[in-house]
Amino acid sequence: MARWQKSLNSELTALPETLQKFREGVTNFQRITQRLLDATEATEQFTKLSTGGMADAGRRLDEAARALRANMATFERDDRMSSAVEELTDALAALAELNPLWRWTVPPSRKRQTGSSATE
Repeated sequence: MARWQKSLNSELTALPETLQKFREGVTNFQRITQRLLDATEATEQFTKLSTGGMADAGRRLDEAARALRANMATFERDDRMSSAVEELTDALAALAELNPLWRWTVPPSRKRQTGSSATE
């Protein structure tokens, strides 16, 4: 009985320190949880902003490429200019296709083709 009593007394003596450490752990856990929630919210906001901005930028680049092609048709045909516009359009399509943060729908006619360049 004396051994059980000594064990109980030592546990009761350590109880206030154990409870204090437990409270500190709970406080730290709550702080970390709040930081994770804040970081998640910030990441979601960034994703919404970047997705919208990138989609708009992609749309504008596609419109600019179409306008260049349309304007080139009205002028004297220059193969170097035509080639440069095609290379720029292909490079932008590849960038859009390979960049995970740039969620722009690449037109099927612009998707990269392995082994050759994409043409319309």
